[in-house]
Amino acid sequence: PLILSSILIFITVTVDTIFVFVRLFQAFVWYKSGLAPLEFYSDLAQPTQAAKTFIMIAAIVIADAMIIYRLWIVWSHSIAIILFPILTLFGAAACGIGVTYQFTQYKPGENIFISQTGRWITSLFAATLCTNFFCTVCIAGKIMARNRGSTIDGGGSLTSIVAIVVESAAINSTCLIFGVTSYLLKSNVQFVAADTWSTISGISFMLINVRVGLGWAQS
Repeated sequence: PLILSSILIFITVTVDTIFVFVRLFQAFVWYKSGLAPLEFYSDLAQPTQAAKTFIMIAAIVIADAMIIYRLWIVWSHSIAIILFPILTLFGAAACGIGVTYQFTQYKPGENIFISQTGRWITSLFAATLCTNFFCTVCIAGKIMARNRGSTIDGGGSLTSIVAIVVESAAINSTCLIFGVTSYLLKSNVQFVAADTWSTISGISFMLINVRVGLGWAQS
């Protein structure tokens, strides 16, 4: 699952980044000869915006699914521990679909901060933040519990593994908090968070794989 998910995240994040640059060229070169970039970006019903949003949501859902998978592994394949994050994962996926659909129905002049789209966006942020926070706390807690037992028995410390998990989650959570805060403050800065969200999720997910692969978890 980790190899497949890594490939899928790489593909979705790459496609999302391509859409960012395509929309950049659309706004400043192709749309009305580049004379109205603000008008282009404010039109959320643009096909490239809907497509980009769908790809972004796909990357985020895959990354969230894999942190749930890691939680399941660390907790010895316990179904009970992953019930809550699975619900929030499905919630995030549903909200993502809702956001994408609402973008296709967007009308010029509509205020995204007080429209139905806004409620979908807020719910999406909340769902994925809950997934990441819950899984990170549970994974770190379980590893620390094992670490105490391992230390008592004369084994090695697992503190470095906890640090890797927490640091990776902190990167993603910081992006989420930044995004939801800027959105609730009705700031257009939230679009920066939206354009980097899938990339940050991908980095957060892959950071654990890379650091473990380099043997840093044993240092």
